[in-house]
Amino acid sequence: MNAARDFTSRAVFICRGPPFEAALFVYKEVTPAMPPQLDDAYEQLITLFLAGRMPGMNHARHIAIARILHRMPAGRQLMHLGLQVTALRAGVPEKYDCAMTDQYWDTVDGPLPALEEFGDVR
Repeated sequence: MNAARDFTSRAVFICRGPPFEAALFVYKEVTPAMPPQLDDAYEQLITLFLAGRMPGMNHARHIAIARILHRMPAGRQLMHLGLQVTALRAGVPEKYDCAMTDQYWDTVDGPLPALEEFGDVR
């Protein structure tokens, strides 16, 4: 991720029925960039999550990723994308539920996770 960017990609999901019926629209919009130190420190974790390749993905790690993405522009959409890709790669696309993410997104709180929580990744 590039801290010098002056725009971010916005992904907008329209949730309708099973995961395969969700529509994704991506557009560019001028928004404040994430603080460079956050961007650099967590870039590898975010990249692995969005690729559906985060090792040891469990509930605690899911919440830790949510606490990172909650501080990013378009974090909710990035969480949708990462969870959908993870479910598809695991062969259980029906496990992804965008309504569940939307229901709990505003309750995400707490400090950024320590990078040591991801010691097996880095």
